[in-house]
Amino acid sequence: MPQSRKQLLDEIQRLSKEQSDLQKEKDRLSILASQLGDKNQELRTKISEKDNQLNETNSMLDKVLEKLKKLARPPFLFANFIEMTGEKEADVLHDGKRKRVGVNPEIDERFLMLGVSVVILESTNAIFAIKDAPQDFGDVVILQSYLEGNRAIVEDMHGTNFIVYVSTWFDMNTPVKSKVLVHDGFIWSVTEEAKQSGSQYLLAENPDVKFEDIGGLDEQLLQIKKEIEDSFEFPELYDKYGIPKETHIFLYGLPGNGKTMIAKAIAKTQFEKHKDRILKYAPGNFFVIRGPELEIKWVGESERMLREVFDSATELAKRANAPVFIFFDDCEAFLLRRGAGISSDVNMGHVTQFATLVDGVREIRGVNLILASNRLDLIDPAVIRRMSLKIRVPEPDKDGATKIFTKILGNAPLHKKYFDLQNFPELRGDRDLVLAYMVEQVIQSMYEDVKTNDFVEIMFGDDTSKIVKVYELISGKIIADIMNRAKKLAKDRDKVLSKEEWPTGVTVEDILEASRMEFKSNEGLPSTKEMVAEWLKQKGFTKEVVDTRKLFGEVMGETKTRVYVQ
Repeated sequence: MPQSRKQLLDEIQRLSKEQSDLQKEKDRLSILASQLGDKNQELRTKISEKDNQLNETNSMLDKVLEKLKKLARPPFLFANFIEMTGEKEADVLHDGKRKRVGVNPEIDERFLMLGVSVVILESTNAIFAIKDAPQDFGDVVILQSYLEGNRAIVEDMHGTNFIVYVSTWFDMNTPVKSKVLVHDGFIWSVTEEAKQSGSQYLLAENPDVKFEDIGGLDEQLLQIKKEIEDSFEFPELYDKYGIPKETHIFLYGLPGNGKTMIAKAIAKTQFEKHKDRILKYAPGNFFVIRGPELEIKWVGESERMLREVFDSATELAKRANAPVFIFFDDCEAFLLRRGAGISSDVNMGHVTQFATLVDGVREIRGVNLILASNRLDLIDPAVIRRMSLKIRVPEPDKDGATKIFTKILGNAPLHKKYFDLQNFPELRGDRDLVLAYMVEQVIQSMYEDVKTNDFVEIMFGDDTSKIVKVYELISGKIIADIMNRAKKLAKDRDKVLSKEEWPTGVTVEDILEASRMEFKSNEGLPSTKEMVAEWLKQKGFTKEVVDTRKLFGEVMGETKTRVYVQ
């Protein structure tokens, strides 16, 4: 037993010593590991630095090799593809000259389209690369017309015409007279300027007036609709009878009676029938030229504008196969009668060119002219002869004024008092009856033969005189202005009411007050000697006007002394 104990003690002593030795060894190894770790981190840092230096050296080497490759590359040039001419053979345009080259077998010919930029190796004279993107720079020119074979005629800023190819990227529905971008003999795109805005002379409009919107001109409208619509609905009959298909209309009469509205309605009617074809090329079929706009001080500018309008209309009519209308408003400003001492040499040129242009569109179905003038007697006979339909647009008579008032007032709120069965039992609360009643009251007052309706007294050179009544001065425009004033009177009355009470509506009294305001303040109405003389000429009277005297407002006490106008 003691022996076993001694052995155990010895074993404990041995193990303790071994434990101490192992701890010392561990401590020594830990110190060594720490020293090795520091060295290892230093090595990692050095390795990372060497990697960075190696990458920089490789990059520099790549750049040098790339330069060497470029120096060794054979010469090449850029051109624009035109068409394939054979097996792996094509024509390109380079420096304005057509050139035949080969096509690298690795090139996919599906991507070789008109205008595509290609790269040609001079050593092999063959296309070896394609740049599939349109040009975004070049010269701005005017597109004049399209030709066969994907070509077009353009005009530069100096007026020189030349032929170019139409690239694949260009929309061939683009109307002529557009500003386009040309480079290397190709049209590439429409300029941003042309996209954002257009010339007031060249852009076709879509009129916003229908025949139903015009009142008091039933006879004239029926004649126009028949003439216009027949030429397009029954063209074969026109051919069999040898009747010219074009319809050139001359509208004349006092201002403000609907000439412009008629012109717009004519174009609108045909636009609605053919809009699917028209809208492919233009927003509308109505080209507007206002006479005073053509009175440009630079010689030749007016003629150029006229030519451009006719060219634009002709091109649209051909491409859309639809009727197109050129409207000349106030045409007496540039188509004055020659040889009567009232036109200048410049105006004589306008008439001559206009006649030539009209004759030039006779064989083009679909180009129609509408001229509007206040003075038929001032227009050159050569112009009038070329008009197939001449229509006087009269100032509205009593019946016409009734229709115009009815049409305009019918779109406005009518005063609630007229729907009161106690005060107006005969109207039965019916809107149509109320409308007819209100218009009847207005017309009866305005056309009454009383002194309060006297507007101006005219003294003639033959010692006669005439008193002009307000109803003799009524026009569609004046009626529209009267109704606008009446609506504003109703609006001003409603402003002080709660919104729940809006609108109270227009009254007869509003319209009559608006009429008095219009005839009192409208400075365009004839009151002076000169204005009366011009007004009489427009109506066809030739008497010499000696004096005039404004009467309107005087009887109502608005003026205390008569104004005598020399």
